[in-house]
Amino acid sequence: WVLPLLWPAFKDVVHHCPRCLNVIARKSRINLPTFRTEIMSFKIGGCAVVLARKYVMILLALVLTIIGVYVLRSTVHLNTAHEIHKGAPSMLTWEDFLFDCGPRTSLGHRASTAHSFEEKYRRQSFKWQGEVRMIREGFDVLFVRTKSVVMVTM
Repeated sequence: WVLPLLWPAFKDVVHHCPRCLNVIARKSRINLPTFRTEIMSFKIGGCAVVLARKYVMILLALVLTIIGVYVLRSTVHLNTAHEIHKGAPSMLTWEDFLFDCGPRTSLGHRASTAHSFEEKYRRQSFKWQGEVRMIREGFDVLFVRTKSVVMVTM
């Protein structure tokens, strides 16, 4: 459905002799540049863009680099996640965790909180109950990566 709207902008203009109707000249409305000229012009209909060849080359190199990095980032996985095995079951409760490693403890005694976490909670399995309050998914676009967040009320 778009073709009939755009067709007049892409048609060639043909000039005829008014007496004999022979073709005098044919002019294309779309002019694509060649790399042989120092100045390149892109023309579509009545709109034209004129650039120096070196700027077109820089722009092409930049676009190809961005596309290459995007393809590599989406296909090559450098940090493959290894399967994490469950640790030994622990009978410690959520309240025990808050007492040993919670915000009040970590603000006052950061070193002892880290030691307590390493000793009691790292590589352990727990059965705690909670309710999911909010899930905010992160995104990964080119060089920007945000974290996903899950808010849980225990």
